[in-house]
Order: sequence, then structure tokens, then C-alpha cells
Amino acid sequence: MITLIVGKKGSGKTKKLIERASQAVKNTNGNVIVIEKGSKLTYDLPHEARLIDTDAYKVSGADVFFGFVSGICAGDCVCETRTGKNAQCGNSIKKFPQMIWKKFVHIV
Repeated sequence: MITLIVGKKGSGKTKKLIERASQAVKNTNGNVIVIEKGSKLTYDLPHEARLIDTDAYKVSGADVFFGFVSGICAGDCVCETRTGKNAQCGNSIKKFPQMIWKKFVHIV
């Protein structure tokens, strides 16, 4: 599952992100990947969570970010959904974007 945590500055997004990443590490058999701009959370996240800094990959704009996230999911091949069932990510390239956003994205 992909979870987007969005909100205004000072609304508790970082705290929520750290809590959710820690819970995910404890409760999942899959990979926990945290994508952020910059590397501020390096020491706040559990070491089992994989931290990816978008600045290191020069990710800018919504289209590039979507492709970046899609590539990460495709690289794992099997992604865990909200129900805990496994689903193949790379079955159809044409349907891949719709599958990612409909099945795996959850906005908090």
C-alpha cells in the first residue's frame, strides 16, 4: 500500500509518518519504503525502513514523482495491499498507473 500524508505546515505530518513507518515495520512481511525530500528523517525512522531522498534522484513535478513511485513498486514486483493480500504490480504496463492509484494509494 502507498500512503500519502498531506497537510499544512505544523499539522503533524512528520510525527504521523514516523509512527506509521514504525508500525508498518512491525506489522508487515514486505518492504517499508519512506520517500521524502531531503534526509531529515534518517535517524528518526527504524533502520528496517528504506529511506529514499527524492533530492538525490532529482525528482521534480507530479509526473516525475508518479513515475518514480511506479518504478519503486514495479521493482518490488509483489506489493502488499490494504487487505494484506499480495498483488502483482507489473502485469500490464498500460493498466499499471490506474492499478497503482486505485489499489495501493491511501491519502491520510
